[in-house]
Amino acid sequence: MARRSYTAGSVIVEQDEAGDSLYIIAQGRAKVCIMGEDGNEVLLSILKEGDFFGEMSVIDRKPRSASVVALDDCELFTITRNAFLEMIRECPEISLNILYVMSERLRRADAQIENLALLDVYGRVARFLLDLGANEGVEEGGRITVHNPPKQAEIATAVGTTRETVSRVMKDLQRQGYIYYEPGKRLVINEPLPESRKGS
Repeated sequence: MARRSYTAGSVIVEQDEAGDSLYIIAQGRAKVCIMGEDGNEVLLSILKEGDFFGEMSVIDRKPRSASVVALDDCELFTITRNAFLEMIRECPEISLNILYVMSERLRRADAQIENLALLDVYGRVARFLLDLGANEGVEEGGRITVHNPPKQAEIATAVGTTRETVSRVMKDLQRQGYIYYEPGKRLVINEPLPESRKGS
């Protein structure tokens, strides 16, 4: 493996470019995003230490399906396609672990599609915060705390709305005591959030 460093804001891999390496995050966080036809960025997920990406292009030799951008200063390990395939031949359990992670990502993508189809904006924001708490939160005194949460603009791209709308929903949730939010610093979820579905 080779070690590489990226400063915050740097593009690690770019959508539609050729790729022959798998990346493992040793330090820092990165976001996975795609660019829509209208030029707006759509946030797909946030990766942290221990997560990997780039496996799809390594396996099928097709262009990158999304861009990955460093959110913090990042240290990553890279594995070339040939080294990756040799590693799998020597240790088949690795491929099972990768399939497990890919299945989990597919389930999250299915859930994200369902949320966009069935939930109103209020519900989509609430669901995003709940998922964020489940995946990245730490239980502290009966509450879920997420350190360094996404900014409102990043939440907006993930749930398919505007930053202004996310701001209104977050202020409403905070006013009702469901959350406490310091942009980029801390998110505290006090109790289950209300999810308003379309047609309800």
